[in-house]
Amino acid sequence: MRGTIRFTGFIQGHKIQTLIDGGSSDNFIQPRVAKFLHLPIYHTPRLQVLVGNGEQLECEGEVQNILVQIQGHSLYISAYVLPIAAAELVLGS
Repeated sequence: MRGTIRFTGFIQGHKIQTLIDGGSSDNFIQPRVAKFLHLPIYHTPRLQVLVGNGEQLECEGEVQNILVQIQGHSLYISAYVLPIAAAELVLGS
């Protein structure tokens, strides 16, 4: 993928395959990861996202204030819960 960088990140001490995507406008997390980590999922208005293969996926909600650690840096993010295939967590620009 062009304009992307892959890292191993950590949420609650668990390894998370993280993709930094300059072409993405938002942050996204896989539903199975959010559920496995027991992250509270807040309902949002129906949001459909056009992904790289041209398919439209619908978000299942949003997780807020997730502490993500990448290469010694810590940041708090919010992310839409979306069944993405590219990584477990996508950080947009």
